[in-house]
Amino acid sequence: MGHLQAHRRCRALRKMAKACEDGTIPFSTINGYLAPLAVASLGDGGADVASTAAAAIGSLASALPWASYRDLLLWMLRKAGGNRAARQGFNVEGSKALHIRAAATVLESFHEFEDQPAEGAEATNVVCKPIHPAVVATLRADILPHLEKLTVVEDKEGKGGTVRPAAGSAVVSLLRLLPEQDLDADIGRVLGKIANCLRSRAQGVRDSARAALAAAAKGLGCKTLPQVVALLSNRLDRGFMTHVLGATLFSLVDACVHGAAPEDVETALDEIVPLLDADIFGRAAEERNVDAIRGAYQEAKRCRSHEVLTILAANAPCPRSLPALLSPVTRRLHAADAPSLKRQLEACLTSVQKGLLNNPHASPEETLVLVHSVVNDGISQEERQAEYDEAVAQGHLEVNALGTKQRGEKEMGNRVWENGWYLIKLPAAGSDKYLKEDKGPEAGDRYKKAKYGGDSDDDAPPEEESAGGKSKKKVGVAAVIANARSDEEVPPNFDLLVTFALGLLRALLRKMSGEKGVGGGGAALGERREAILEGVV
Repeated sequence: MGHLQAHRRCRALRKMAKACEDGTIPFSTINGYLAPLAVASLGDGGADVASTAAAAIGSLASALPWASYRDLLLWMLRKAGGNRAARQGFNVEGSKALHIRAAATVLESFHEFEDQPAEGAEATNVVCKPIHPAVVATLRADILPHLEKLTVVEDKEGKGGTVRPAAGSAVVSLLRLLPEQDLDADIGRVLGKIANCLRSRAQGVRDSARAALAAAAKGLGCKTLPQVVALLSNRLDRGFMTHVLGATLFSLVDACVHGAAPEDVETALDEIVPLLDADIFGRAAEERNVDAIRGAYQEAKRCRSHEVLTILAANAPCPRSLPALLSPVTRRLHAADAPSLKRQLEACLTSVQKGLLNNPHASPEETLVLVHSVVNDGISQEERQAEYDEAVAQGHLEVNALGTKQRGEKEMGNRVWENGWYLIKLPAAGSDKYLKEDKGPEAGDRYKKAKYGGDSDDDAPPEEESAGGKSKKKVGVAAVIANARSDEEVPPNFDLLVTFALGLLRALLRKMSGEKGVGGGGAALGERREAILEGVV
């Protein structure tokens, strides 16, 4: 330890750490002699000596009882937070960073203490280790406040600060030890200080905060991702911060979703998907086309939401989570006639398809059944439209506009109402089990209530805008898609989803048969899969 050559001092520190890990040195020797020696080496200016000493302190802490472990940890935090004046040749911030790193290694070496047994305590923390309630109380009351003060370096103007990476790592190590109830109470306050740094206009400050949050999300796991995402969405809600939110969301998902439990990923979809929707189709997408905004902020140069969709689709339970993943697309199918919007919807579908094909949790059988239902709905829509057009051409249905008959004159034809745009035909007598009789003028109303749960007041036709800008209550029934054989109407532009399903089917057939390319030979399919494929094809 006192050798002139720096590499020999590093070797001595490593040997001391290994001996403490093996348990060959009593804790009284560690506490009274080796620990002060290692802490003094944090100020060594030799190459790699200080960093080796910080790692050695963590090894020393793994052999200490709870009382000595707590004192060593508080010692590191007090030295890191001391108001020491800068001297010539002395780096105050560098010294603080080394002591914070040493505190982080001490927290990483947390172990079961014989003097504080955790018998009867439930392991609800991230590391799945039972901890004595007294230890938890000390961590929350004494250790966590010190780390919160050290996490962010406040600037002189009071407009935020820079995140210390070592302090962020120490905070994550401590949060991993807290029980689930205490973690839920503290995570918003602790990570909120880091999230506030993302509001800074300095690129370096935002990068350090984003890296710290990504490390926190990776350490805490995907189970806490909804809380972290909700925390960010409340703080980054306007101006350039919407672009920062999209980039930070990608960093969080990329850090903690890979290899996570599918149930945890599915739980996070409710918080993540609306933010992706706003980033792809909202105001942020329009601002990315402005050169001034795209040049001023690095996060505005590209959209990472499609990559987030791919990661989520590759790890979420499929096809159960597909309705949530495809919700940004399905809610805009009615307006997909616009070429620019259609390209965006196709890009979203391609991202989800790419992730679904790499999903190890996806069941091929369930996915093929889903593909079959989507393709069948698309074909049925075309068949119903063709049948309706043929019936109108042959005069079997009277095509008129509601509201054109004189007052008191009975209108013939089909009833159309606003909710659903369904074409209602009165069923034949006894064909609907929900209707006891099909007589009288209210038969259509009863049919609508029984089958669709609507109100009779909804029968008023929607207003149609005329060429002069004034609205009139005339809607042609022939312009409405007939859907008398289905309980749910297929939305317009459904061909986008059919194309998505067919592309998914083609890739699944290759994957299930072992093909590497078109025409390649593969292993034979099982009987169950062959039966499913026969139904699909």
